[in-house]
Parts: sequence; C-alpha cells; structure tokens
Amino acid sequence: MTIGIWDYGSSPELADNNVTNIQIVEGNAVTTSEQFLDATGAPLLPNSGYPIATITDGQSLITQGLAYYKTQQPDGTWFSDLTIPEGFDFNGQPQKVLTLTWICITPTTTLQSSLLITVLPKDSATELLDDKEITVLGPVNSINAVIPYIVNLNAGDSVNYAIYDGNQQLVSAVAPTATQQGPVSIVTLPVTTVRGLMSRLRPFNLILTITLANGSFTRQVFTTLRIINPSILSAMQSLEMAINKANQVETIKGLQYRESDLLEALTRGLDYFNNVPPSLTSFTGIDMRGSLREGWLVCSSTRALRAQLQAEGLFNFDFSGQNVSLNVDRTAAVEAACTYYEGLIESEIRPLKMLLGKKGIINGDGSMGDRLALVSQMGVTRISNTSITRSRLGNALHPSGWLQ
Repeated sequence: MTIGIWDYGSSPELADNNVTNIQIVEGNAVTTSEQFLDATGAPLLPNSGYPIATITDGQSLITQGLAYYKTQQPDGTWFSDLTIPEGFDFNGQPQKVLTLTWICITPTTTLQSSLLITVLPKDSATELLDDKEITVLGPVNSINAVIPYIVNLNAGDSVNYAIYDGNQQLVSAVAPTATQQGPVSIVTLPVTTVRGLMSRLRPFNLILTITLANGSFTRQVFTTLRIINPSILSAMQSLEMAINKANQVETIKGLQYRESDLLEALTRGLDYFNNVPPSLTSFTGIDMRGSLREGWLVCSSTRALRAQLQAEGLFNFDFSGQNVSLNVDRTAAVEAACTYYEGLIESEIRPLKMLLGKKGIINGDGSMGDRLALVSQMGVTRISNTSITRSRLGNALHPSGWLQ
C-alpha cells in the first residue's frame, strides 16, 4: 500500500524541519521524495552522489533504503520506498512518532532533511476506517467530518467535498475550516444552501478530496452521511433494546452494536418489510408508527441478528487445558433470537401486509400506522350479469313498450 509522495523542501543544506505531515499504519509502505541541490543551486544528479532515506525512533534504526532517480525528472528529486514494520511497542499510547531522515554526502558537503512520521497501530487504523460514517440529527447547517490525515488550510492544503444522492451530485465545494486533533483533522462542511439534503433513513454519499499544499499528496475519503430525525432515533433505541437488552459492552470491535450498525439494520429491515408478500409496499421509514413501526422493527431485528450471528461465529472461543476449560460461544442464543423474529414475520407481518393491501395503504412515511383501524377497507364485489335482454328491458321501460 503506497501512502503517498511528499516533497518537503529543498536547499543547499537542509535543516531538520520536524513537521508531522505523514501518517501511516504499521505494516504498510511509504514512498517519499526529496529534492537535493548543490551549493550552486544545480540539481544533484546520480554522478554526484546517492542519498539514503532512513527511519529511526530516536534510539535505533527502524528501516532504511537507497534512493532511486527518475531520468524523466532531472530536477534533483530522489525517491525511496520504505516499509514500516509491524510489532511496535506503543506503550499504551494511541500512536508512535518516528523520524524519516534523508542524508546525502557529496564531495563538498552533506545534505540532510528530516520529517516526523506518525505511526498508528492496526486497531486504531481500523477504527478510523470503520467508524467514518457521519450521522447527524437534522436539520443541519454544517457537518463535521473526521479525516485520518493532518491538514493545514492556512498553509495551502485543501479539502474539497461533494455530497451525492445516489448518482446525483447535490453540492461540490471547498471546506473553509479544519481543526487538527492528534492524528486526525476535523473538517467543517457548510450545507445550508444544499437542496435535497433532508432527514431520511437512507444515507447520502460524501466524498472528500484532500490535497496538500505542494500538490504531491492527494487522497479521497469516501463515507456515508445520514441525516436522521427524532423518529428514526427512537427506532434505533427500540431496536437496540430488542437485540441487546443486556447492554453488554463488547471489547471486540466486531461484536459491538454501533450506531452505524443499527442504522444499517433499520435500512435493510425497511427493505425487507416492504418486500414481505403478499403486498409490496414502499414506506420511507421517516415517521413509522403503530403496527407499521412494529413490523419494521421485527424485520430490522432479523437483519441485525443474522449479521451478529455471523460475527459471533467468527469470534467464538473454546480452550481446554489440564485444569481449566473455557468456552465462549453465544451463537446458540443469537440463533434462537433469529428464529423467534423470523417466526413473527410469518405469523404477524404477512397478515399485516395483506391487510395493508386491502386498505390501500402501500406507501408514505408510515405515520398512518397508528390509525389503521380508522381506514375503511377497499375491495371489489363481483356479481353475475342480469339475464334481461335489451328488447325486454326496453319494453318494460318505454311507455309505448318499444325502444325508439
């Protein structure tokens, strides 16, 4: 995995600038570049010397690599590919800071520059990637997005953002402010004038393009943006109460019921509820009430528990030693809950969908769910055709006895 290419300064004799603007996860590679000039300002070419790039932790050498020169760039820019090894001792800290140093010894002088690298453990990097969904309670004037990069807008860095509804672009603009917090940056995205950005269950798509001042580093971050309302928030709480009554705090990240997991279960559960036969419906889930809300939550519980069952199966643990035996397996309990809710779909949701079809309630925001009993039933009555012929009908109706 290539993190990027940086060109962080050039001068006849480069002093240590020690500015942290590289962030990398342990076990990945980084491609770095540096431009070297001699005392006269001319590019340092291969016949003049070969730079070396090293990464240290202040006490020992972590890795090093010889630089290579691209003939199509005869401006003194050298490149080096370095791999950050795994297994760092972070001493309980969320990150570790290393120093990347370029050194080139020529017959006349020694050129050197250095840069700080922030190394994240794999668990921390996974959290940044997995928890990047943005959820806000609408309506909103601005959105704060957390990106796993350090940006400085005052130094010329830029963050462009675009919001999509499916494939339709709603806005494309430049973020006006960004605040650094440790190894990440919080970027403020104004959305006051964006049309179509309203509260709903289905997510929007947000794409952030990060470009450093020198243009040598460009990355795109894709995430989903959910703008919910109090009704959806209440449904999230009801869903968690149904599937996680114990409120158990999991130490294993993959077994946690996160906010994004609950919303995804509600979204997929709504699709499931709309497709349960015999009547296909198209409720939006914005304001589900009464029987519609209960049916939606049952289908959402099924989707959430089936996903949880897969995760529990991957993380179950069984150990037997000489004097101890340990078994951690909750798949049976989750499977029983799945079976229970799937039985409710057959016994309660299908009859409800049949009733909805008869009453003609097949779409909307779901607010009719608590007034189903007040809606009259719609149907068609079939009767046999009359046996009276036209001539006999005319004789009976016309005064003269015949149709004119």
